[in-house]
Amino acid sequence: MLALLAFYLWLLQRRWPIRSRGTAYGIGASWVVLTIMFEFGFGHYVDGKSWEDLLHNYNVADGEIWDLVLLWMAIAPDVLRRLSGSEPA
Repeated sequence: MLALLAFYLWLLQRRWPIRSRGTAYGIGASWVVLTIMFEFGFGHYVDGKSWEDLLHNYNVADGEIWDLVLLWMAIAPDVLRRLSGSEPA
């Protein structure tokens, strides 16, 4: 999943280059917030899962790694911006 997300972000970076680190982290933070809002909103109100079940996905001590996906979503725009050479001179 992380590799597919990286490929998609790379395509977006080629089409619409991100010029600054602040913008990249703003985009990443927005994606993380929207993902969490969707997960909890859909999971609770549509799928009928309890808040406890939804929070369990964030318990690293139980071996859950969903936090790594969110972390990658937060930093990937800046990582790919730097790798693409969009770093300001």
